[in-house]
Amino acid sequence: MEISPQIGGILSITVGCGVLAFFAWTLFRRNAIRSWSVTEGKVLESTVLESQNDFEPYVRYSYVVEGRNYTSEKFSPVTYTYDVPKYAEKVIEPFTFGKIIKVYYDPAMPADSVIYIRSQIGIDILYVIISLTFIVVGAASATGR
Repeated sequence: MEISPQIGGILSITVGCGVLAFFAWTLFRRNAIRSWSVTEGKVLESTVLESQNDFEPYVRYSYVVEGRNYTSEKFSPVTYTYDVPKYAEKVIEPFTFGKIIKVYYDPAMPADSVIYIRSQIGIDILYVIISLTFIVVGAASATGR
């Protein structure tokens, strides 16, 4: 079964818009977290997890909010994996065992927390390039250009 250029173009635009929507959501989420409450936490474990040639920063930490103890493994608003272990190692470098760290937590749900909200500018640019490529190629295909 062959797909017409118009249908292929529409599918490409849809994928591009989906990637762009995900990117916008990550930006919104990071900005929302910047307004969360902040407390001190302590790193309990810090390592790089490997799964099928992907390397993910992993940090387990504890923190206290209003006298209640919490433990979390949520590193950042969006899970980033790397294809080279040294990149993941570089990200967790500041989070060594026993170190006192800044924990951002949702005041309405203190168990919801993260410790890394910095932008991954390279990944952000990649999202934009990928989404715009799909949208432009899809538009050209859908209009027959």
